[in-house]
Amino acid sequence: INAEYGGQEANRMEAGSAGAAVTVTAAAPLDESAVQRAAGCIRAQGLCHLVQSLDPAIPARFLDKFASSFATLDQRMEDANIDRHQVFKFNEVCSRKFGRHDVQFGLDCPEFQELEGAFREAMGPLFSELLGDQWVLNQKGVIVNQPGSECQAWHRDGPHLYDQMLPPHAFTVFVPLVGFTAENGPTEFLPGTHEYQSKVDGTDVQVEPLTTVLPVLGDITLFDFRTLHRGAANTGTAIRPAVYFVAAKPWYTDPGNAFPTAHSLFADSPGQGAVPKKKKVNKRLQALKGALLLKLLMGGGKGASGEDDKPQEDATTSMEGVMAYRRDSLTCGV
Repeated sequence: INAEYGGQEANRMEAGSAGAAVTVTAAAPLDESAVQRAAGCIRAQGLCHLVQSLDPAIPARFLDKFASSFATLDQRMEDANIDRHQVFKFNEVCSRKFGRHDVQFGLDCPEFQELEGAFREAMGPLFSELLGDQWVLNQKGVIVNQPGSECQAWHRDGPHLYDQMLPPHAFTVFVPLVGFTAENGPTEFLPGTHEYQSKVDGTDVQVEPLTTVLPVLGDITLFDFRTLHRGAANTGTAIRPAVYFVAAKPWYTDPGNAFPTAHSLFADSPGQGAVPKKKKVNKRLQALKGALLLKLLMGGGKGASGEDDKPQEDATTSMEGVMAYRRDSLTCGV
């Protein structure tokens, strides 16, 4: 397992690659001082890296179990001829960019229950401080970043709920199953961007400094749903799995990242799962229809006299007029 999954050795960045202070050392369960330091960090920066907040043996035990489950899942995708370069969505696994799998398969085991229980105990006081005593875990799974994966685009896990800055309503939390390194596809953050509104022109991602946190077993990284981040490409040779949880206000849901419930990878001929099949386009027929429409708009064909009508060079039959007409037709839904 250590050979395939990269072992536990990694260098932790105590303050991020560009100096943003995001690290808090806190043993579980977090005392009041650690809770306040962590809460202040995440309110200011939109993320926080908690050092050695779990017993490292607990995620290590789950990794032993998960390795076998993921091998089964990986072989099934191979046998079912899943196109991993295209989007796929199954009950057990969904694609999150090429080479990055969001896995639900294999979580129904005592080792994961132990990990979740330890996580709740360790993080409960902090989530109560940030979200209130009625906080819930509404999503959980394992993100597997495989060698050769692609770098994600900068994104938020969720937008602002209103056109004003409000307290956080949800957090994504990573519990590494192996140490993150610069090569195995760590997560990169833009601290402070939880306070930014999403910009269509992308100017909100032109923010410095970038921060990369490299946690090891026993660490926990959490960030505001609104914080800009991306998963880096895995340029190494080992798989990099990490458990994730979403802690949120009890009324908040995230249907955009929900898994399907009626598309099992283990069904006969599963295709790409809950992904609409693309309709095949008959390019020859499409070209013929286009040519016929152009001829009609240009005034071609036989007129009442039996002779070919000549196109008139006015606003409706000139080539410029035709193109304008077609643009207007498309705009109007014709």
